[in-house]
This record gives sequence, C-alpha cells and structure tokens, in this order.
Amino acid sequence: LVPCRAAEEDLGDEVEQNDEWVVFDMSANGNGRALEEDAENWECEEDSDEPSWFRKVSYNPFKKCKRKTHQKEFFDDVPADGLRTTSADLFLFYSQTFSDNEEAIKSVDEIMDEFFSPGGWSRCFDNIYAIEANIPKELDLYIPSAQEELYNWVNGPNRQFEAAFRIIQSGEWGNYDGFYLMEGDSVPVKNYWLDVILGEIDAYKPFAVLGAQYDGDKWDAFYEQIPISLLHHTNGNGIYNTSHPLLERLVGQLEVEAPCPYNSIPYDYRMSQMWVEGTLGIVPKLAPKIMLNEEGDNITLSDNRKMFSKWAQKWQDEDPYRFTKAIHNYAATNLIPRHLGPEYIIHGAKLYSPWDPSRTEITLVISEWFFDRSLNLIKSLDSKDHPFSKV
Repeated sequence: LVPCRAAEEDLGDEVEQNDEWVVFDMSANGNGRALEEDAENWECEEDSDEPSWFRKVSYNPFKKCKRKTHQKEFFDDVPADGLRTTSADLFLFYSQTFSDNEEAIKSVDEIMDEFFSPGGWSRCFDNIYAIEANIPKELDLYIPSAQEELYNWVNGPNRQFEAAFRIIQSGEWGNYDGFYLMEGDSVPVKNYWLDVILGEIDAYKPFAVLGAQYDGDKWDAFYEQIPISLLHHTNGNGIYNTSHPLLERLVGQLEVEAPCPYNSIPYDYRMSQMWVEGTLGIVPKLAPKIMLNEEGDNITLSDNRKMFSKWAQKWQDEDPYRFTKAIHNYAATNLIPRHLGPEYIIHGAKLYSPWDPSRTEITLVISEWFFDRSLNLIKSLDSKDHPFSKV
C-alpha cells in the first residue's frame, strides 16, 4: 500500500476543478448517456427555455451537468495530505545490538534497499535510520506464558520503549515533536495511511498519547472482570508526544520501576495504571507470585497515590490521552475485509480474504447426528447463492 500521495503523484492543489459539461439523456427509453447513480455529485443547469412538447406538456429530455468541485480525501474532516505541512523520518529499531546479530543487519539492509528502490517509501519519508536499544540478549525477554510468575517476563518491550522515547527526545537524530511506535504486527490496510496519521496528529494536538483502545472480541467472555485501567488503556502502538510533561513523568516512572514487580506490566498498560490510580484512586493488583521475593516473603511496594494524583490534578482537564479512529487495536482477533471500518492501520489482527470460487473449489460437508435432519438445510442451500462448489 502507498503510505502517502507523494509516492504516486504530485500533491497538486488542494481542490481539483472539473469544468467539463456533460449532457445526460433524462428520457425513460433514451439511448443517450444516463445520469449516473452518484447523481448527488453532479451539478445540473435548470431546464432550458426551449423545451420539447409532448401532449402539451413542457418537457426537456436532456440535462447539462458538470461534476461538483471535488475535495481530496478527508478522514474525520482532516485532509489526507499531512506531508504538505510536516515531514517524517523512518526508524528501524532493533532491541539488541546490530553488531551481535548478522541476521538483523541483513534484514535492515534489505529494507533499506527496498526503501530507496523506484516506487519505494523514499518519497514519503525524508530519512531512514537504523537504531538500537542495546538490551543484552539475556534481558531482552518477552515470555507471555510466565506473566503470572516472572517479574521481568516483558522486560524487552518495556526497556525498548523507554529507549525509543529517550533516543527521539535527545535530538541526536533530529528535532522531533514525537514518534509513532509501529510494531511489526501493525499493518496498513488503506493507501495514504501516513498522510492520515499526520493529519490526525495535527487535529488532536496537544496530547501526551494518541492511539487506540482494544476493538477486538477476545475479551467478550470475561469483559466484566477486566480492570478499568486495562479496558481504557491506549495500546502501545500509538503516537507519543515526547515534549509533553506528563509523558515525561510516566516514562520516568517506568524507568524507576524497572527492578521491581511493576515491571511485570507491559509499558502501555502500566502507564494507564498510573493514570487511573491518579484520577480514580484505584491501586492495581499484581500476580501473587510476582509479589514474593527470593526468600518467599511479600514485597512491599511504594505508595505512589499522592504523586499520581498530583499529575492527574495538573493535566486531567486537558485530556492528555486521546483516541483516533485511524488506528484500531484488534489483538488476537480474526477479521475479514468487511469487518473493517474507518481504520487505516490495524494492530494484532489476522486479516483473512474471502476465497475466490473461480480459483478455489471448497466442498461443504454437513454432518448430521440423526437421519434426515439435514435435508431441510440442504434443500435450502440448493436454492441459494453460496460459494461452495459442492454440498
């Protein structure tokens, strides 16, 4: 998919003019060009002063029309051409150290070759950089199966996020207002997604974090048991304003908590816990095993309610967490194209395409538990349009 308009055409003017007039045949059985189904997109002249006469009724069988002025694509009233007013760089971010992994170096080289190839992304991004978080391999952990017993099961993503924030904030690679963290399982599903993201940033600023809450269906069975901080948390695949003082404090607290049991919470969820604790006074509960030290005694955590409450009092009114429909978080959800709505990027979903019956034959086998119980279904299918080659 094309990230931006500039990758396939010049941005041109904001408005496309079309002054060509078209004559439509409005008669019931005419052979001329009929007014198209999108009649609302055409602007037609009033009936002329020289009508045709049929049974003494004034009637003009033709209409002279031209297309209405067409605006370029909009998303939530934001022009989808964000690169007119800003620019973006692309960072390939490795959690460990490139020099220790030839496969990582090879992957980056291949991406950069594709980036600079004809038709690549070089017309959408000013620069491309390969950076590293330098997390030791033995600490670059992500073990979801151990999240109830190992305090650093998600240490890799937590430390990499902190490193990303500090690297972008440092100005070493340029002066940036923020960054969009886009993991490998965040997939664009529409053209011009970069333009739209930049437009959304402009529309929703100022914010600390701009992203999406969970839109999938895997939580449905236990929805009422889910903590508020998880229900309303902004997924990590979001846009982070590195200059916002609240986000500076949230990330700083993540760094402070790295050696303690709170490190067992993914960074995006943990920042939500801090905000909920400050705004609603709800202190999160951690897994019992994680709250034990090496001797098996309970660990006492510091009381952060006063500090988080001060943050909330200072920034709550400006709504620092904001949400965009351009990004949807569907983690662990199976989708087909008709499930998609306004989103341009989906995270964590498995997107399946319907099969094409002209290319793939699929037989529907109906297993019945009692004689003749499936006859009604089979008869019904015989009279319906279905995609199966055989039933």
